[in-house]
Amino acid sequence: MEVGVTAQVVTYSTQSIVAEATSVTSVTVSVDDVATTTDPSDRRLAKRSTSCATQPAGATGAPTVSTDTPSAFVSNAAFASVASAAATPTGYDQTFVNLAASNNAYGYMGYTTLQTYDTQSCATKCDKMNGCMAVNVYFERDPSVNPDNADCANPSSVTMIKCVFWGGPVSSANANNAGQWRDSFQVVIAGSNGYVNKTLATPSGYTGPVYLGSAAINAPYDSQGYNTYMGAKVFTSGPFNVQLCADYCTAQNVYNLAHPASNGAPVQTCQFFNTYILYNNTPSNTQGQYCAIYSESWSSSYATNTGQYRGTDHFMIDYSYSFTNSTGMVSPNKNGAVHQASIDITYATLQTYCSTLLGYATPLATVTSTTTITPVLTSTNTELATATVTVTVAAQKKRWDFGGKPYAANQKRQTAVSTPAVLTKYPATVVSSACQLVATAVISTSTITAIASITASPSVTYVTEYDTATLTTSVTAAAVARYHIKQLHSYFEASARPIIFTQHGHTKEELTPPFTNQLVRRWGPNGSIAKGSIDWELVPELVTLAENAPRVHKNTYDAFLNTDLAALLEERTIERVVVCGVMTDCCCDTTGRSAFNRGYETWLVSDACGSANKTQHEAGLQGFGFAFGDVLTTAEATQKLKAE
Repeated sequence: MEVGVTAQVVTYSTQSIVAEATSVTSVTVSVDDVATTTDPSDRRLAKRSTSCATQPAGATGAPTVSTDTPSAFVSNAAFASVASAAATPTGYDQTFVNLAASNNAYGYMGYTTLQTYDTQSCATKCDKMNGCMAVNVYFERDPSVNPDNADCANPSSVTMIKCVFWGGPVSSANANNAGQWRDSFQVVIAGSNGYVNKTLATPSGYTGPVYLGSAAINAPYDSQGYNTYMGAKVFTSGPFNVQLCADYCTAQNVYNLAHPASNGAPVQTCQFFNTYILYNNTPSNTQGQYCAIYSESWSSSYATNTGQYRGTDHFMIDYSYSFTNSTGMVSPNKNGAVHQASIDITYATLQTYCSTLLGYATPLATVTSTTTITPVLTSTNTELATATVTVTVAAQKKRWDFGGKPYAANQKRQTAVSTPAVLTKYPATVVSSACQLVATAVISTSTITAIASITASPSVTYVTEYDTATLTTSVTAAAVARYHIKQLHSYFEASARPIIFTQHGHTKEELTPPFTNQLVRRWGPNGSIAKGSIDWELVPELVTLAENAPRVHKNTYDAFLNTDLAALLEERTIERVVVCGVMTDCCCDTTGRSAFNRGYETWLVSDACGSANKTQHEAGLQGFGFAFGDVLTTAEATQKLKAE
């Protein structure tokens, strides 16, 4: 604020915020900036007025202070008595009383000054402001004149009573502004009380709200195995506004209805949302208003998400509410589950399983293949020659012929077969229906193997993918391995196996002398990866794969060291760790060895790793395979997992 101002109103662009809520394509979660706001009336003044200018007079109804010092102001018993006896405004809950600090909360909306410590008057003003949901009332020691000159560096004080308006909740945890210095004059605070409006407007067409406190909905698949979670948005400007989530929900429905799935799956529409304030590490570091949308309604018993760690960052939840569409479908979606299961079957290549489940039979076919190998020069080696013949035939359904009844009437006669892990979340009827969508043919593959004499030219050079690229950085190595990484990810996701991403980077402090990080000492600040830099970002093709997976932030080769990786594995009762990425002989090898030393069976996937050059890559694989675990290709790893 400017010097001499006794009130302030902050306005937000409603149009731009609504535009953000209704602009949807595919749903993503992004936190663009920190939304925490400090009351500008408590910041160091950027604009100065006339030297030693008279400031607004203090509140006429404020208790007096016998000694004009900051310490006497803070400890004044009269301030404490007034604050402690103050009435809680109608429709509000008191969140703290008689603190010596004001709030740094979400959605600053301005302030006014009062002549008396009238909490009801402050709340009434808040009620008349669109989006105001909390107030902070307190005594503040201010200078009687502007202390911007040596002649008035520490003037006598006046006592102001401030009423500050917030668009988000105030609490003792975010009441951490104890004042400031204005030149040689110290501004301090006493008798600070906080109040939050306990009424929340319900958007048209919805029922609720259901208060969830400091927890968010953590919905499982529904009873048909359908994933009802549709995505989320974070709003980082303006007050807490439930209508934003309702508008986002509606806009996503409009988009989805206009872009139906090509495979005939039913359109997923938003029927329920959960909104809350998201914090990072402390309640004074607000990330914004989070809106998560779902296609079905979930009760408060599923509000089990109380926050999470991402590396060293602790994301916390507060002021959480849920709302249900009063007219939409909220029952389990079997049709959606069937199409979802058919996608799982396709990704996990389970068509053969479906053929067996449905009783499809493979006709007997005999194929003869003759391979002729012609010598080139005179240097002869004996190798294993393999010819693979693939025969595709139309699927035939086994005849049950029980009293002439059609096959569909005898589903209970289907072949008993173990259900793959990726399909266990679905009821048997959903799996059967999904299998009928994808099991259209049976492929029979036979392999003929023989020992043959093959003559090769001594001048032939066998080129691998590492020879065809100049591998100078880990990013380039990632480009070589990314195809197989995506294959692994696809298989693990389809088979419902846990996936964890790690991301290496160093803070500004670690890259500033004296260096405390051993890796930075080894490579120097210019050779180390800075957090937030381009080198720190995930390879673009892998960013979407990591969106829904835990991400471990590390600052050394070993992903277990000073991270929560071990805890993540323990929570998921993991027994085997499969490692891929870059660089083979640095982060991958070190993390794999660390996993082995911690008691995990460990695999290193050779073609899903990369290093600076072929020599380093192969050396890393050889050293790891000698003593620490299995070195497998992507095909070998997935085959072994499928066989379990």
